[in-house]
Amino acid sequence: MAAAGDETKRCLRKFDANSDEQISQSGLVALFEVKLNANRLVIGTLRGFDQFMNLVINNTVDVSGNYNTHNGMVFIRGNRVVMIEALELISKSQ
Repeated sequence: MAAAGDETKRCLRKFDANSDEQISQSGLVALFEVKLNANRLVIGTLRGFDQFMNLVINNTVDVSGNYNTHNGMVFIRGNRVVMIEALELISKSQ
């Protein structure tokens, strides 16, 4: 059985391979705030998504309590997502 870290890396490679196509199709280029269950909040730039609302977010900041953690690129499973909010005006990618 593969470790959870291996599964996450595999999913990130899959999303990274398709992310340019997904973003160009959707036209989303903006900063997003993603509220997760367990009262967590992640802010970053959307890089990819799928029909299950699995997200790949780049340049992320995990805002928890009194401190912020910079995480780079993260994969978030769709069943953890409570709400997504655009923090910038959503514009078409060039």
